[in-house]
Amino acid sequence: DAVRAIDYAVAHGAKILSNSWGGGGSSAALRVAIERAATAGILFVAAAGNSGSNNDETPNFPSNYPSDNVIAVASTTHKGELSSFSSFGATTVDVAAPGSGIFSTIPDQGYKSLSGTSMATPHVAGLAALVWMYRPALEMTQVKDIILSSVEDINCLHGKVASGGRISARKALKAASALEPPRAPVNAPRGLKFKDVNSKVGVLAGTVTIMAAEDEKDVEYYKVYFVSKAGFQLDAVGNVTANGSKLLEVPLPSSMVVPKFAVGFVAVSGNASGEMPARLGVAPNVTVKDYGVPEQQALGAEWRGDEDLRSGIVAGTLVVARAADESSITQYNIHWSDGLGSRGPLLGSVPAAGFLAPICVGKTCPLINSTSKIGWHEFSRVDYGDNELATISFTGPGLLVVTRFDTENYYDTLMVGTAELSGQPRVPVNGKLGAGTTSVKWSSDDSITASGWTFEVTQSEARAEFRVRSGRPLGRGVEVVPAYQGTEMASGIFVELADYDSKMPPSPAFAPTAVRFTDTNGRRGVVAGVATVVPSEAALAHSDVTFYQLNFATADGATVGSGWHLDSNGSSPLSVEIPATGLPPKATQLMARAGNSHGLGEGQAVTDIMDFVEGQTHTMGTSPPLETSGDLFAARRPAPEEEEEAQPWLPARGPKEQRRVVWTATPTSQSSPIVTVGRVRSAITVTGLDPELAATPEARKAFQGAVVTALPSLGEEDVKIARVLAVSTSAVEAEAGAPGVKAQAAVVEFEVDPSQGASTVVLDRIEARIILLSHQGRFAKRFEEALLARIAELGAALPAGASVAVRAPQQLAAAGRHGRQLAASAPEAAVFLSSELRAAWIFRVAASSALLAVLLVAHKLTKHFAYSG
Repeated sequence: DAVRAIDYAVAHGAKILSNSWGGGGSSAALRVAIERAATAGILFVAAAGNSGSNNDETPNFPSNYPSDNVIAVASTTHKGELSSFSSFGATTVDVAAPGSGIFSTIPDQGYKSLSGTSMATPHVAGLAALVWMYRPALEMTQVKDIILSSVEDINCLHGKVASGGRISARKALKAASALEPPRAPVNAPRGLKFKDVNSKVGVLAGTVTIMAAEDEKDVEYYKVYFVSKAGFQLDAVGNVTANGSKLLEVPLPSSMVVPKFAVGFVAVSGNASGEMPARLGVAPNVTVKDYGVPEQQALGAEWRGDEDLRSGIVAGTLVVARAADESSITQYNIHWSDGLGSRGPLLGSVPAAGFLAPICVGKTCPLINSTSKIGWHEFSRVDYGDNELATISFTGPGLLVVTRFDTENYYDTLMVGTAELSGQPRVPVNGKLGAGTTSVKWSSDDSITASGWTFEVTQSEARAEFRVRSGRPLGRGVEVVPAYQGTEMASGIFVELADYDSKMPPSPAFAPTAVRFTDTNGRRGVVAGVATVVPSEAALAHSDVTFYQLNFATADGATVGSGWHLDSNGSSPLSVEIPATGLPPKATQLMARAGNSHGLGEGQAVTDIMDFVEGQTHTMGTSPPLETSGDLFAARRPAPEEEEEAQPWLPARGPKEQRRVVWTATPTSQSSPIVTVGRVRSAITVTGLDPELAATPEARKAFQGAVVTALPSLGEEDVKIARVLAVSTSAVEAEAGAPGVKAQAAVVEFEVDPSQGASTVVLDRIEARIILLSHQGRFAKRFEEALLARIAELGAALPAGASVAVRAPQQLAAAGRHGRQLAASAPEAAVFLSSELRAAWIFRVAASSALLAVLLVAHKLTKHFAYSG
């Protein structure tokens, strides 16, 4: 939700995001979303948290992300002191703002005095809005620099926040006044044209043509951007120098992918001082029409038969089997056709369902067997090996059924969404699939293997029906043609619409919809029981069908042996008693057809014969009914826990915690570990372990070895133990059941530095692996078992119930601290009076409207998130 909210804000032109929420571990997806916002020039103001802890040591997210656009905010009292609940950090928290006893609005049109970094954060966001209103042309990093460089210096905040002070509106505006606003062009280009010439859906190619401004005296260049529906610029496309020509061209890079939310292009004029606003209505724009040609054909089309018994008139149902991959299809157009290549008038269309071809990603994909037919896919892994990994993705809606499953319990798993299968569950097990993409992830470890698994996916909308209303056909039939918006595929599928009348055998439209039969005779090769034929609605609505013929049939549809005649009486269903009858040779099914005085129709309904034998059931056909043993999603979902009443602003303080440094790789006088570029930091807590023992060289090496084993492709030189701490809390004492006796835990902090200049991708993978270790899953369980075994080898006596917990990781990088040269001694600007009261009044009036706007945006973006306080 947070990632989607940030992307939405970027697309709709937000400049400031106020984030009074937080908690949980680090997320690479969230960090990348914040970095995308930074690229778009958005300031991300985040609460530092209300745990009262040092964020340099125990990270709080999202405020601890090192992106250049993040401002982490601590809370102060009215005296300027750090609030008792506020988290802090000399290198990870940027600035402080008032957050204790803030009189504010609350739901249901009330007011209340509230406290928390949630109250401090909007003060900073409001100040940013005030600075931006005063100097709208400032870059995001300049606004951040001004706020952090113009603080009210407070001694007690030194070492608590990076700026060493609390925000000051007056000093911030004074610093901003020293920056002269740029003089962007006032003459805009007159027009814009573009036509896509790339036939691949979602990819553009061609040239953007700009009609130059009438007066170019202040124009040095023209620039083209993608623009969102809300009218805000997204990615830049290219630029061209103003040279006096009336028409200028900006060629698109080859095969340019359309960014999310983009609906068109907008052109602006610019010079060395800046650019005109790239907004719809201000600058010329053009809607981008993506020219695309369908790449996939429909898998089939079938005419179910004529329902109108008048000669020369047809009516009925056309069934279209959708393409397996509809990424380049928006609809299937139905045209009248003579079947000779001539495409007649459009009869109508069937919308695409958004199906995508199943894909497999991972090293094990070549070993996975797959079979597909219309609307059905089967995937199977037989006799799997060690360290396998694959993710299979497909689209719904539909049903997933696991028909075979045998893996090493707990360690080798098949993840379907959030449901996990391992071991030998009773099969089949099913799970309903919603619309959109579902992923199944398979993984095995490096030990015991088994026979594997098989699952199948049935897509419920693989076939679509199209009604042909009664009328005289404009051709021998119809052509089903895939289309992307207004562009059709060159060829389609021709289907003849055979015309039936009352002087012919029944149309296929009048074939029965089902036949049902259950054998009640216990002898092998002999069947007996009641057979039921279900007429179609079309047949019941007409008098053309006078009887139904029931016969044994072979697998290929040939009738064998005797049959039964059922007179049609206009009701549904019809039944006949079949006496004990020997099964004819090769008979595998029972087939029903509609008939009249002119003969039997071509349409039919069949059911496989289940030959009941005392003590067993023998299946004659190929599709026995499938009974499901459980629901993959519902049956394995834990019962919901009772929800506690939320305390969004100032959560109750946790148990008092005592921390003592037992060993450190750096001098103990250092307030926090040095932040180094390109590392991932985390910590391991072992309850009941003597911290003094954990600090010994042998124990530190055991911890180091356990981490290396859990993070593949790393060596011991890549993992460094940073500190060992002794921690005791009232919570630990209560769990130990010995009041007055301080039970304790050992906390071992470590850093992973894979190599000099390691890429962000490498660090993200390490971070993701440690996140798995921090969750209560199978990876965490295996790590706990391995680490406790190493500790036991050292001769340590651990109490019963000793546990291991891994802290959520923090990826370290040099946080951007821009503009320290912007001193608060900038000359007084004309906007100020000498009176401090007047400056304060300016801040209250201007910031109130700015802060309200920011808070409204923040409320919309965060109303579903958990508040950090």
